[in-house]
Order: sequence, then C-alpha cells, then structure tokens
Amino acid sequence: MGTLQESESFRHAFNNLADILANDRIAKATTDEYAAETHAGALIEHNELAKLTYMDEPVFNQMPDPDQARAAVELIVGTLFDVVRDTIMEEHAQCLAWGFVNSFHMTARLAEGREDDAAKKLGELVRINNTSEIHTVEVEETQILCQTMQGCREALEAMRTTHPT
Repeated sequence: MGTLQESESFRHAFNNLADILANDRIAKATTDEYAAETHAGALIEHNELAKLTYMDEPVFNQMPDPDQARAAVELIVGTLFDVVRDTIMEEHAQCLAWGFVNSFHMTARLAEGREDDAAKKLGELVRINNTSEIHTVEVEETQILCQTMQGCREALEAMRTTHPT
C-alpha cells in the first residue's frame, strides 16, 4: 500500500486527467481525423442486406453513424468520470470505465465466434457440388451472415478503442 502522499499525488493527477477529459471531450472528438477514419472504416456496410442468424431472413439494415457511435462512447466514458469526480466513488472510476470498454471487447469476441462459424459453414457449402437454387440461396445467405458478423465485430472493435480525447 502506498503512502498518503502517494495517494494524494495520484488523486491529484487523476482529477487533472478527469478535468482535461471532461473539458476537451466533445471538441476533440469531432476533430480527430484518425479516429473518424477508423470509425468510418469499421462502420461501413459490407452489403446492403444484413443477417444476424441462420434463421433470420436477410433484411435491409444499416450500421450506426460512425460519428454518433464514437461520440456516444466518448460521452458515456467521460460522463462516468464526471459523475464520480469529487465523490467517494472517484477511486473506482477507472475500474468502471475499464468494465464498460471491456464489454465491447467481450461482445466483439462473441461476434467473432459467430463470424468464424458462418465462415466455416460457407466454406463447407461452397465445397458441395450443388447447383440447385436452394443451395445457391443458402450460400448467398450464409455469405451475408458472415459479412454482417464481420461488420459487427469491426464496429465493436472500433467502438472499444474509442476513448475521451
């Protein structure tokens, strides 16, 4: 355990960091070109149709707006620090923020697993020598599922790397 002086030094540094994050969060979020490019690239449509499970019919659906998604995550994390600043809960802010960001990591891993399953099934389907319309539709729909899950995983990964700037 650290000394009281180390604890106070850490708390002062933490408060300064929280202040910086709170004051500059929105302005920098809208001008950070690299972050915007990362989100825009991850939140693009791979196909105008989306399919989230084998049982679902393909539907016309879109990814969230990249700027709105980035700003939302930044606001949530930043607001979390704002809410607990100068309270007894302040020492837990970093753990809470880590937990929030980690939820994107875990959800991206789940999406990646579903993407891998769809890719395996797609590989199996294309190796089958079947030219029937039913088989062709199944291949097309499995490809849409694979692309949808890839897009979701990439979007979750991009959102995971978002942080108040």
